[in-house]
Amino acid sequence: MIYLASPYSHPDEKVREERYLKAMEAVVSLLERMHIYSPIVHCHHMAIKYAGPTDAEHWREYNEDFIRSSTGIIVLCIEGWKESIGVRMEVMYAVGQGIPVKYLQNYLGEGAGWALLSATPPES
Repeated sequence: MIYLASPYSHPDEKVREERYLKAMEAVVSLLERMHIYSPIVHCHHMAIKYAGPTDAEHWREYNEDFIRSSTGIIVLCIEGWKESIGVRMEVMYAVGQGIPVKYLQNYLGEGAGWALLSATPPES
């Protein structure tokens, strides 16, 4: 199983929704190639419906359990990923556990999926 790390927390509900949608598109695209888990795709609607927490620190232990069970993590390089405290915590945790980290970038458009899986973070 691969863990998909992506930014989520933001004070603007619309930004969180957009990040959720991009994570879901990435999961759909990647499911053809691997078993993948995204905490954002899994928990977003529960957080909305039940006014659950949306901050990274609250979800830290939960996410680390899934990262420990993963054979690797993929960082979804969408707007906000470099500034994301949650993504940073997830990458640092994975590296500390010896779990490989890759970066997914270059969104090709709805229905076309994602490309460029690399072992180094993109510059921009």
